[in-house]
Amino acid sequence: MPSGPEQDLISALQPILRRVCERDPDAARLMSAIGRWLAAIAEPTRANGTAETADPLPTPTVPDRIDEPAAITAKPEPPAVPVRLKLGDASISVPVSGTHEEILAAQRASPASAAIEQPRTAWVPPDLAVVAQRCSLKALACEAAAARQEAGT
Repeated sequence: MPSGPEQDLISALQPILRRVCERDPDAARLMSAIGRWLAAIAEPTRANGTAETADPLPTPTVPDRIDEPAAITAKPEPPAVPVRLKLGDASISVPVSGTHEEILAAQRASPASAAIEQPRTAWVPPDLAVVAQRCSLKALACEAAAARQEAGT
C-alpha cells in the first residue's frame, strides 16, 4: 500500500468511486476495464522477466444511450401569472408562478385583486344621518356600561 500523498488520494477517491459503482453498473464495468488497462501499463514485464508483447486490453466502450436526468425530462412549469400588488399609492403587476392553488392564494391575498382604488377627485361629505345613528349607539353603550359598573358586575 503506498504511503504519503498517494495514500491520501486513494483514501479520498475510494468512497466516491464506490458510490458511483454501486449506483451505476456500467460505470463499474468501465472503471474495472480502466483499472486492468492501467495495471497492464504499469507492469509491462511478466513474472519470467520477458517484456509483455500482447496488446493492452480493449478500450472501454461508452454506452450508446445515457439516460437524461429527471429534471430535464420533467414537464415544464406553467408560465407565470401576473397578480396586481398595491404598494403605497402605486399599483404594479408581479409575475407569480407555481401550482394552481399557489397562484389562487396569491390572487386572494392581493389587496388590489378586487379593484384598484382610483384617487378621488372631489371631497364627498359624510352621511350625517349615519353619523347621528352611530353617536346614539355609542351613547347607549356608555349608559349600559355605567349602569353595569354601578351594579358591581
